[in-house]
Amino acid sequence: MSVVLMLMCHDDIGEAMLLSAENILGPPATRIWNLPVAAEDSLESIEGRARRMLERIHQPEGVLILTDLLGSTPCNVAVGLEELGQVRVVAGLNLPMLLRVMSHGGDDLPHLVDIALEGGAQGVLPGRPRPSEPARVIPLNKERKVGFG
Repeated sequence: MSVVLMLMCHDDIGEAMLLSAENILGPPATRIWNLPVAAEDSLESIEGRARRMLERIHQPEGVLILTDLLGSTPCNVAVGLEELGQVRVVAGLNLPMLLRVMSHGGDDLPHLVDIALEGGAQGVLPGRPRPSEPARVIPLNKERKVGFG
Protein backbone atom coordinates (compact mmCIF):
# COMPACT_ATOMS: atom_id res chain seq x y z
CA MET A 1 0.00 0.00 0.00
CA SER A 2 1.05 3.61 -0.48
CA VAL A 3 -0.16 7.14 0.08
CA VAL A 4 -3.68 7.88 -1.13
CA LEU A 5 -4.42 10.99 -3.19
CA MET A 6 -7.58 13.00 -2.54
CA LEU A 7 -8.73 16.11 -4.39
CA MET A 8 -10.92 18.61 -2.57
CA CYS A 9 -11.89 21.42 -4.94
CA HIS A 10 -14.68 23.78 -5.90
CA ASP A 11 -17.45 22.29 -8.02
CA ASP A 12 -16.12 20.11 -10.86
CA ILE A 13 -12.49 21.29 -10.83
CA GLY A 14 -11.18 18.07 -9.28
CA GLU A 15 -13.11 15.86 -11.68
CA ALA A 16 -11.91 17.88 -14.69
CA MET A 17 -8.31 17.73 -13.47
CA LEU A 18 -8.52 13.96 -13.00
CA LEU A 19 -10.01 13.48 -16.47
CA SER A 20 -7.27 15.59 -18.04
CA ALA A 21 -4.55 13.76 -16.12
CA GLU A 22 -5.97 10.39 -17.16
CA ASN A 23 -6.05 11.54 -20.79
CA ILE A 24 -2.33 12.32 -20.53
CA LEU A 25 -1.04 9.49 -18.30
CA GLY A 26 -3.71 6.85 -18.75
CA PRO A 27 -5.94 5.56 -15.97
CA PRO A 28 -4.39 5.46 -12.51
CA ALA A 29 -3.50 2.06 -11.11
CA THR A 30 -5.64 2.73 -8.04
CA ARG A 31 -8.47 5.03 -7.10
CA ILE A 32 -7.91 8.75 -6.63
CA TRP A 33 -10.59 10.19 -4.37
CA ASN A 34 -12.43 13.39 -5.30
CA LEU A 35 -14.60 15.51 -3.01
CA PRO A 36 -16.33 18.32 -4.93
CA VAL A 37 -17.42 21.33 -2.88
CA ALA A 38 -20.38 23.40 -4.09
CA ALA A 39 -21.09 26.99 -3.08
CA GLU A 40 -24.32 25.96 -1.36
CA ASP A 41 -22.64 23.26 0.80
CA SER A 42 -22.49 24.13 4.50
CA LEU A 43 -19.17 24.00 6.31
CA GLU A 44 -20.52 21.21 8.51
CA SER A 45 -21.62 19.19 5.48
CA ILE A 46 -18.23 19.55 3.78
CA GLU A 47 -16.32 18.59 6.90
CA GLY A 48 -18.60 15.62 7.56
CA ARG A 49 -18.27 14.33 4.00
CA ALA A 50 -14.48 14.77 4.12
CA ARG A 51 -14.17 12.93 7.43
CA ARG A 52 -16.37 10.06 6.18
CA MET A 53 -14.26 9.81 3.02
CA LEU A 54 -11.06 9.66 5.08
CA GLU A 55 -12.59 6.93 7.25
CA ARG A 56 -13.36 4.91 4.10
CA ILE A 57 -9.85 5.50 2.76
CA HIS A 58 -8.18 4.57 6.08
CA GLN A 59 -4.60 4.57 4.82
CA PRO A 60 -1.83 4.20 7.41
CA GLU A 61 0.81 5.49 4.96
CA GLY A 62 -1.12 8.74 4.69
CA VAL A 63 -3.39 10.83 2.53
CA LEU A 64 -2.30 13.79 0.42
CA ILE A 65 -5.15 16.24 -0.15
CA LEU A 66 -4.75 18.65 -3.06
CA THR A 67 -7.02 21.70 -3.01
CA ASP A 68 -7.59 24.32 -5.66
CA LEU A 69 -7.29 27.59 -3.75
CA LEU A 70 -5.37 28.59 -0.63
CA GLY A 71 -7.65 30.09 2.01
CA SER A 72 -10.82 28.77 0.41
CA THR A 73 -13.41 26.62 2.17
CA PRO A 74 -12.12 23.34 0.65
CA CYS A 75 -8.59 24.23 1.70
CA ASN A 76 -9.56 25.35 5.20
CA VAL A 77 -11.57 22.18 5.81
CA ALA A 78 -8.72 20.04 4.46
CA VAL A 79 -6.17 21.78 6.70
CA GLY A 80 -8.43 21.02 9.67
CA LEU A 81 -8.19 17.32 8.75
CA GLU A 82 -4.41 17.35 9.24
CA GLU A 83 -5.09 16.99 12.98
CA LEU A 84 -6.14 13.39 12.28
CA GLY A 85 -2.51 12.55 11.53
CA GLN A 86 -0.97 11.25 8.32
CA VAL A 87 -2.96 13.83 6.34
CA ARG A 88 -1.13 16.61 4.49
CA VAL A 89 -2.61 19.40 2.36
CA VAL A 90 -1.17 21.27 -0.62
CA ALA A 91 -3.19 24.17 -2.05
CA GLY A 92 -3.04 25.65 -5.53
CA LEU A 93 -3.79 22.54 -7.58
CA ASN A 94 -2.84 22.77 -11.22
CA LEU A 95 -2.44 20.10 -13.88
CA PRO A 96 1.38 19.97 -13.74
CA MET A 97 1.15 19.40 -9.97
CA LEU A 98 -1.34 16.57 -10.39
CA LEU A 99 0.65 14.91 -13.18
CA ARG A 100 3.83 15.06 -11.12
CA VAL A 101 2.16 13.59 -8.03
CA MET A 102 0.43 10.85 -10.03
CA SER A 103 3.75 9.84 -11.59
CA HIS A 104 5.30 9.41 -8.11
CA GLY A 105 2.54 7.28 -6.61
CA GLY A 106 4.83 4.98 -4.65
CA ASP A 107 6.63 7.73 -2.71
CA ASP A 108 6.11 8.51 0.98
CA LEU A 109 3.90 11.36 2.20
CA PRO A 110 6.60 13.98 2.97
CA HIS A 111 8.22 13.39 -0.42
CA LEU A 112 4.87 13.61 -2.23
CA VAL A 113 4.24 16.99 -0.58
CA ASP A 114 7.58 18.18 -1.98
CA ILE A 115 6.76 16.69 -5.40
CA ALA A 116 3.38 18.49 -5.42
CA LEU A 117 4.95 21.82 -4.49
CA GLU A 118 7.68 21.45 -7.13
CA GLY A 119 5.29 20.31 -9.84
CA GLY A 120 2.86 23.12 -9.15
CA ALA A 121 5.50 25.85 -9.07
CA GLN A 122 7.56 24.57 -11.99
CA GLY A 123 4.44 24.17 -14.10
CA VAL A 124 3.74 27.90 -14.09
CA LEU A 125 5.89 29.50 -16.78
CA PRO A 126 5.51 32.06 -19.54
CA GLY A 127 3.98 30.54 -22.66
CA ARG A 128 6.92 31.74 -24.66
CA PRO A 129 10.30 32.11 -22.96
CA ARG A 130 12.23 35.29 -23.51
CA PRO A 131 14.95 34.88 -26.17
CA SER A 132 17.63 34.93 -23.47
CA GLU A 133 15.94 32.13 -21.49
CA PRO A 134 15.98 28.54 -22.69
CA ALA A 135 12.71 26.63 -22.64
CA ARG A 136 12.38 24.42 -19.55
CA VAL A 137 11.01 20.91 -19.67
CA ILE A 138 10.11 19.22 -16.40
CA PRO A 139 10.39 15.44 -16.74
CA LEU A 140 7.93 13.06 -15.14
CA ASN A 141 9.16 10.14 -13.08
CA LYS A 142 10.64 7.70 -15.58
CA GLU A 143 9.33 4.73 -13.59
CA ARG A 144 5.83 6.15 -14.06
CA LYS A 145 4.20 4.74 -10.95
CA VAL A 146 0.70 5.94 -11.72
CA GLY A 147 -1.78 5.41 -8.92
CA PHE A 148 -2.28 5.56 -5.23
CA GLY A 149 -3.53 3.38 -2.40
